[in-house]
Amino acid sequence: MEEFILIRNLRKTFVKSGLLGPRRVVRAVDSVTLTIHKGETLGLVGESGSGKTTLGRILAGLEEPDEGEVLVEGTPLKEYLRRNRVKVQLIFQNPDTALNPRQRVHDIIKEALEAAGEWGGSGDVYEILEEVGLPKDIAHRYPHELSGGQKQRVAIARAIAVKPRFIVADEIVSALDATIKARILRLMKRLQGEYGFAMLFISHDLPITASISHNVAVMYSGRIVEYGKPKDVLNAPMHPYTAHLIASVPSLYYGGSRPARIELKEWDGEQLSGPGCPLLRRCPLALEGVCDKSAPELRPVGGRLVACHRPLPPGLPRGAGVGGVGAQVLSR
Repeated sequence: MEEFILIRNLRKTFVKSGLLGPRRVVRAVDSVTLTIHKGETLGLVGESGSGKTTLGRILAGLEEPDEGEVLVEGTPLKEYLRRNRVKVQLIFQNPDTALNPRQRVHDIIKEALEAAGEWGGSGDVYEILEEVGLPKDIAHRYPHELSGGQKQRVAIARAIAVKPRFIVADEIVSALDATIKARILRLMKRLQGEYGFAMLFISHDLPITASISHNVAVMYSGRIVEYGKPKDVLNAPMHPYTAHLIASVPSLYYGGSRPARIELKEWDGEQLSGPGCPLLRRCPLALEGVCDKSAPELRPVGGRLVACHRPLPPGLPRGAGVGGVGAQVLSR
């Protein structure tokens, strides 16, 4: 696949200060290097606070990185957005806050078409609504008159109306019930096939992400800790944090034996301040004199990239993985 976005050594920090506590620096994105190819869906998973949304907002041009660079088709992101702003779209988790409650659906989509110089009349709006599986009469309703799934489809319609080259989809199915979730995932796969856009699919749910992604990156404390094919990462995780994420998935998602269970200690919300592995204080496999001395870099291990001084062997017991929850979700 041809390279579309190249992310190199990206860093973003925030300073948080409480009324009673001291100021602290949070490394939201820390030394991230990734590639997203044309027409590819890259799944980005991790717990809340791992830095996923910040990375997505940087790629959508809503946040400025402190260090590093993002190249889109060889052009720096800032310059690319100056020329092609509407070609990079972000679909938010909550359509209630993303859609203007005072605008009818028709005007929400019309506004996007006008921004792209594509407005040709109401027929365009009806066509786009049909593309996302919504009836024509939805165009004359306000967002509060729609269901959660319908609102999310309107948000998707607004994003594809401008024929985007890249979409950041940030937790777009997390608030939906299972049946609607499956429909939205199938819709995104179909639209990607038709329009050919690349997509960063952000989620905390690794099996759901695996069902829609070409590659998956697992993020912890601002860093990418594992990257590979969804089937490999989900069925035989090699980073302890990835194994921990999978262990939290309800067992009904798995048809057979699951990957080995790794129990991490509870996270206290504080990032490691020293030179060691970010997972040091939580990991039961940490090696004294190794894991506390340096943060591991992403390196090739077992057909994928893993940032761990002591990666799990890939031959551990495997679960149904993508063939389990992924197949269940996309077959509904």
